[in-house]
Amino acid sequence: MHFSSPRYNRRRFLAASAAAASTLALPMFVPGRAFGANERILTGHIGLGGQGGGNLRKFMNQAAALCDVDSTRLAKAMSATEKSGRKCEGYGDYRKLLEQKDLDAVVISTPDHWHALTTIDTGTR
Repeated sequence: MHFSSPRYNRRRFLAASAAAASTLALPMFVPGRAFGANERILTGHIGLGGQGGGNLRKFMNQAAALCDVDSTRLAKAMSATEKSGRKCEGYGDYRKLLEQKDLDAVVISTPDHWHALTTIDTGTR
């Protein structure tokens, strides 16, 4: 297929590449201790807005901690996880979420200008 094809352009290529990378990246960051007797990975979620809400729905049965600076959004997400049978801790400060020792992976769905800081802090916990 030629790149100048109207069906296949740079924007679609980049979008498809990003989508593929995001689905493949999570398993690479899961620590070995995550695969224990029950092989259940517990996730923490930072940012529960548009994309964060979608990410939470994908990992709803694994969520153990939720964080959002908007208390209304946090309460709504916590209510949704409780309805699905999960009990999650809720935080307004992502650094408190990172102190939770039982988390195996953290899903960061913050605005672009917060990605770097939360990712760096995640790596130092």
